[in-house]
Amino acid sequence: MNRRTKGVLRGGHSPDIGKATQFKRGNLGGGRPKKTPITEIFEELLADPQTRDAIKGQVRRTLTKHGMAGVLLLREMADRLEGKVANSVDVNLSGKVTLEQVLEARRRAGK
Repeated sequence: MNRRTKGVLRGGHSPDIGKATQFKRGNLGGGRPKKTPITEIFEELLADPQTRDAIKGQVRRTLTKHGMAGVLLLREMADRLEGKVANSVDVNLSGKVTLEQVLEARRRAGK
């Protein structure tokens, strides 16, 4: 919370700093579009059965010949069409970590 004192914010800053770049009332900026053009292209390509079969064959050839490039292409398409996979985080809120907890976490992580 900012407290103004004689036209100056706490810390000695002018309240006008950044006003030019702030959103105006009622104008929230729009944000990111719901579907990007590349997502629409992927959806269109995968909707047609013949194109989908051709893509399957090409993906097989790419994976066989180029390995990682094909994997990256598949991941990009899946992320755009199905959403990125969420990572889960286990948080210890007590602030205390026991040796057993560390060893168990390392075991689960495969270390």
